[in-house]
Amino acid sequence: MTEKKENLLVDDAGQVIDLNNYASFEALVDLKNYRKTSTLLLEVMDNDLAPQAQTGDVLLLDTIGQFKGEGIYALDLKITEQVREEQVLAYVQRQGYEFLLQKPGVEAPVRRLMPQQIKFLGKAIGVIKGK
Repeated sequence: MTEKKENLLVDDAGQVIDLNNYASFEALVDLKNYRKTSTLLLEVMDNDLAPQAQTGDVLLLDTIGQFKGEGIYALDLKITEQVREEQVLAYVQRQGYEFLLQKPGVEAPVRRLMPQQIKFLGKAIGVIKGK
């Protein structure tokens, strides 16, 4: 029997993906100098962040609970007392006291939010591109 070489990526939560099922890996930060806390794999379910991340791609997140420079983040949002959005993916940058959340693939691509409206779940440090 031929031995199949495994090419698995395991995040700190124990999730596993087989990298043989994906086309490539694109680092979004300088991985040699980036100090991560812990990692989480998160599948992209829409094309809101295209071309950086699309349906079928997997984001490698650093599960930091704060803004750590502009980039793609997973967030929970509290817009009003009644309106909450969970596990939102957006490109985030700081502008003064506000954060700009950008999703190029949606009708209203930019939203401005105050820091108290955002709970940072993690920053994307890499994209594993689907085939």
